Amino acid sequence: MKNSIVIIGFGKQGQEYFESIEKLSNITIKAIVDSSFNQKIYLEKVSIKVGEDIILLENIEDLEEYDNCTAIICVPHKYHFEITKNCIKKGFNIIKEKPLDYSYLNAKKLEEISIQYNKKIFTLCQRIYDPIFSEFIKKINLIGKPYALQYDYFLSHNKTTGWRSKKDLARGGVLLDMGYHIIDTINNFFGEIIETNSYSAFSNEETKKEILEDYTTISFKNRREVIGTINIGRNYHKKKEYITVFCDQGIAEISPKKGFSIYNNNGQEIYKVEVHVKNEEVTINQIQDFLNIINFNDEFSYKKHFNRHLLNVETIDHIYSKQQINFLNSI
Repeated sequence: MKNSIVIIGFGKQGQEYFESIEKLSNITIKAIVDSSFNQKIYLEKVSIKVGEDIILLENIEDLEEYDNCTAIICVPHKYHFEITKNCIKKGFNIIKEKPLDYSYLNAKKLEEISIQYNKKIFTLCQRIYDPIFSEFIKKINLIGKPYALQYDYFLSHNKTTGWRSKKDLARGGVLLDMGYHIIDTINNFFGEIIETNSYSAFSNEETKKEILEDYTTISFKNRREVIGTINIGRNYHKKKEYITVFCDQGIAEISPKKGFSIYNNNGQEIYKVEVHVKNEEVTINQIQDFLNIINFNDEFSYKKHFNRHLLNVETIDHIYSKQQINFLNSI
């Protein structure tokens, strides 16, 4: 079945989605919407890149409804709710960049609206579609039952810039932005997080003034009695994402999109996977899966997906509600 797509938001993420989708023969990109198209030079530049067959618009109000069409939304967190709501009312199913929303209250309202208009909302979030994790879960029984884990995720930005540096647009710091991936991974693969404590800090005066945490550490317990810590930061010397899982018969070390190693209690490596998974591959797999759920009206898979992201937003709301902020006298 041929699917139509419109892309809303043509920044870095929107352009990456465009480059992935245009390679797929079963999807036609009908239109791209971005307020920056009011700048003639930028509009001309994008026109050359995407070709003459794709309509470029400044406002979603100008969007037509196309047959079997889905809107892919990749905009700053502030605009997720209104744009998603308006697109649903115009007749589009939704595939959106994470998070589902920045607040649980908004997320529940979106659920109500989607039910009212009989449309579906999907959230793009990489780790669940990373084959490294699915393979690891098959092999974890080699070392028994998990009892603790540590998840570290760092980026190498010297300074937070752009819309992520403004509270009004970002709505949250590293917990909402980077931590959404982590919360999704833990809730889905290791058990729902139910108890947390968190401490957050800032690496420069600008984010301190905006109260947008550059670093946060979270301790938690989940429903499977697994305890753990999460460390997230934007100002490391390199990008790093690393998970250590402690089990009663050994330890596993996971690098998303790269591989994992499993060791027994004697320190011997008993299983290893090394592979390079491309971001584009994970993105395409998600989008194809979402479109299949829409095309075949697979309500079971859809509800499982949507409820997973409702839980993620609820968990992040809970962590923020208990967040303790460390304000240094000077940075």
